[in-house]
Amino acid sequence: MTEAGAFAPGDARADARKTFDAKVWQNILGEIPTLVGPIALRRAIGATLAELNGLKADGVLVPRTNFATIKSPWRIADGHALLEELEAYAQPVAAEEPGWETIQRVHKRLDFPVGGIIAAIRTGSLRLGQRPDVFGYHGLAVNISEVAAFKARVAPKRKPSINQGEMAAAAFARSAGIRGRGQFLALIGGGNTPAMLVLNPTTRRREWRMSRDDITAFEANYTTPSMLSAETGVHLNTIRAVLQSEGVQPFRPNGLDVGPVYLRNAVEPVVALLKSQEGK
Repeated sequence: MTEAGAFAPGDARADARKTFDAKVWQNILGEIPTLVGPIALRRAIGATLAELNGLKADGVLVPRTNFATIKSPWRIADGHALLEELEAYAQPVAAEEPGWETIQRVHKRLDFPVGGIIAAIRTGSLRLGQRPDVFGYHGLAVNISEVAAFKARVAPKRKPSINQGEMAAAAFARSAGIRGRGQFLALIGGGNTPAMLVLNPTTRRREWRMSRDDITAFEANYTTPSMLSAETGVHLNTIRAVLQSEGVQPFRPNGLDVGPVYLRNAVEPVVALLKSQEGK
């Protein structure tokens, strides 16, 4: 519940002394009994361990919690939603059809992100095939030549190193109160907000970074409870409670959990309500 925001991260009270409004947090409480471990999720969607790890690393599938002590952090519904979405894009591909390989294998061979491949499938830039004799995610395949060509087309858009005025997307997410690892990256990977994939010269690893314009674009389209608190001066827990009571739902592109992100135009009535209460 601390990770969800019911308690402040620095709350040093004993567990027995921590209380919260069960009605406000009923959605989170209702999820807990439905969470499963990685083996159960893999079986449900037909994915290997490497495939699940690839989906997680790029934020395509996001665990409900990132505490290492929680052994069942996954929602099967999220896996089913992703599989249903991808299968809707897929066309049958015969087992003997050359050049078609699993998304994870193409990712490893071409060093192209799983999230990038899936984002391209969603936009229609890449075709998706389905092996009729293989169940689930492992039965989905992309044409490696097509992915290689797509990678070559988008490569010039990637900046080779870090420039001044940029910040890591993960750092911006934390500043906006999006704590779940990979949730904000899922928003980027799905093409819902702009960012740049660059090479970190220190770690030699690719990372998503945001320019001032990217951040401005996000702030124009989306907001979070933490951002609303900074804008209105209203306590964070009050904002969460008002959003809940007013029935304003977080943004869930294709059913994907991208954290406490709300469409800016959807929360405008709530902002007006908060400001009107502030003056009373």
